[in-house]
Amino acid sequence: MVGKLFGRALAVLLLAGGGAVAADPVPPESASLPTQAPPASQPPPAGAQGQKPPEKPAKPAPPAEQPAAPRQEQTAAATQPPSGDREAPSEENPNMLGDFPGLFVLRTFSVPAFQTITTTQSVTKTTITTIQVVNPDNGKLITVKVPVTTTSLLPVQHQTTAEMPVTVRVPFPFAADFKIAENESPRPENRFFLTYNYYSGVAGPSTASAVSHLDTAFTSIDGNPATISTLTPGVPAPRIDLHREVVGFEKTFLGGNASIGLRAPYVEQEGAEAIGGNDFGDITVLLKYAFLNNRRTGDVLSGGLAVTLPTGPGIPLTPGEFHSTLVQPWTGYIWNFNRLYVHGFTSVVVPTDSRDVTLLFNDVGVGYKLYRSANNRLISAIVPSVEAHLTTPLNHRDETSPITVPDLLVITAGSHFDISRRSTLSIGVAAPVTGPRAFDVEAQVQFNWRF
Repeated sequence: MVGKLFGRALAVLLLAGGGAVAADPVPPESASLPTQAPPASQPPPAGAQGQKPPEKPAKPAPPAEQPAAPRQEQTAAATQPPSGDREAPSEENPNMLGDFPGLFVLRTFSVPAFQTITTTQSVTKTTITTIQVVNPDNGKLITVKVPVTTTSLLPVQHQTTAEMPVTVRVPFPFAADFKIAENESPRPENRFFLTYNYYSGVAGPSTASAVSHLDTAFTSIDGNPATISTLTPGVPAPRIDLHREVVGFEKTFLGGNASIGLRAPYVEQEGAEAIGGNDFGDITVLLKYAFLNNRRTGDVLSGGLAVTLPTGPGIPLTPGEFHSTLVQPWTGYIWNFNRLYVHGFTSVVVPTDSRDVTLLFNDVGVGYKLYRSANNRLISAIVPSVEAHLTTPLNHRDETSPITVPDLLVITAGSHFDISRRSTLSIGVAAPVTGPRAFDVEAQVQFNWRF
């Protein structure tokens, strides 16, 4: 008896549940179970004349045989808002890769030069000359020998070597990671990050010292006129290989619309011993605010300020070294077009010392969301991208400027791999496409862990 009553109750609950899925929610006080159809035959009341009550009640139809209200299938997509109403996943817009190797400064070195010294030397020479004279005693001609002394100036030449100063441009990579587009996004983020950059064949613009030249000077030696000709060999700009590691963080505030960040670089150089060295670079503090931060579309319009502090080595110049603070106001943007997106930065670097160079940076990148996973897989997104970086010096463009940066257009290409929707591993390669080429090629690896 209990089992039959339990079966009847289960059937009623299943019917009620099927109708509840398709129906709109009803407040508990107005909700009621659907009325169960009465069985085909009802037993007569107990004690009716001429009839006995049945020993067992009529068996109801199984739940599967009873008509059920149509049930609307629900999916995970139906329970979530459309993609336009969800916050844009972080992996869809990776950070920019970057390109900038650093500044170039004038340095003076001594190199061996070949000198040819041409002078004159007084030479006294005595010769015996035979002459005829009149003998005063008898008036006859006689032949006598007379010594004649002459003094003449003869050219004298000898060669030697001498140390001559030459001035060339050398890389100064300790003030390099200040550019806003280096592993940065216009969107405020919570992250820790590590960046590695390798630059092959970093060399500054050529100077006049790159070509051998002959200098001639006129002087006197021991009172005699002399000419000194010095042949100085050409000294091309030194080339180095550069390794740069950067560690930093970024933390949001104001509801995720603003952030503060810090970059701390360490630089290692391989190449000419006169300019090589390993040291910590200048620390950069970044402030960021998103005036537009659309969490539905992922579009961002932001601006901020980067301040690079003189914490690394000073810039060596012939009169002596100096070290300025760099102030860099910037603007950035992200625009999403389904799987395609465009992002970029524009910034101006203004030094506090007028001897330093003022720079204009324009950076733009295009990425395509090639692969995205809805699940938390190990690789949850793959986004290839290509970037163009234009560097324009606004002053100190001539060859005699103590510090300069050449006009550069660098193309960077790479791919970003989102790991479990929490971290991004980015790998890229960059090369300048205009001359003078500040470096041959750059390889870079970036790791961002978001919290």
